[in-house]
Amino acid sequence: MSARPRTRRIHLAAGCLAALAAGWLLCAVPLGATPPRRCITATVPWSFVLPDGSVIPAGALTLCLSRVHDPVTGLHELRAEGHDVGLYMSRLGQAEGDPEGDPEALPVVVFGVSAVGSHRLLGYTFPVGDRIETFRFYDPRAGAAELVAARGPLLAPEASGETMLIAAGTVPR
Repeated sequence: MSARPRTRRIHLAAGCLAALAAGWLLCAVPLGATPPRRCITATVPWSFVLPDGSVIPAGALTLCLSRVHDPVTGLHELRAEGHDVGLYMSRLGQAEGDPEGDPEALPVVVFGVSAVGSHRLLGYTFPVGDRIETFRFYDPRAGAAELVAARGPLLAPEASGETMLIAAGTVPR
């Protein structure tokens, strides 16, 4: 009779161990996990305006893709001179070009120049494999016109003198 309760305990322990292993695996590799953080840094030679209207002085700007909410929306952490500035939303897209064909392909930070000469951070590009990902910032509290503009391409084929590009380097994470 003592063999039966011992066998049940062994089966119960094995079942618990299997459940713990399955739970650990689900926590270690969550479904739909966010891709590893990708960060770039550029030295900006002028003060610039963020999507929420904040003005940042010239200096080092670091942009990190923190989370992808859905196929078209990303959340980014911004740092100026190593200090946290805030979290900003972007529309995800792709630019034309072949970064694999260009071994010197670098990320690029994109600014728009206003009529009064101020620079507004529009977004940035990041080469990934055989494509160039684009991130166009927007303020989700903005009016309808700005939200519609955020759906347009970050790098228009006919880039005008109203757009400034700064090459950036990647930051190891």
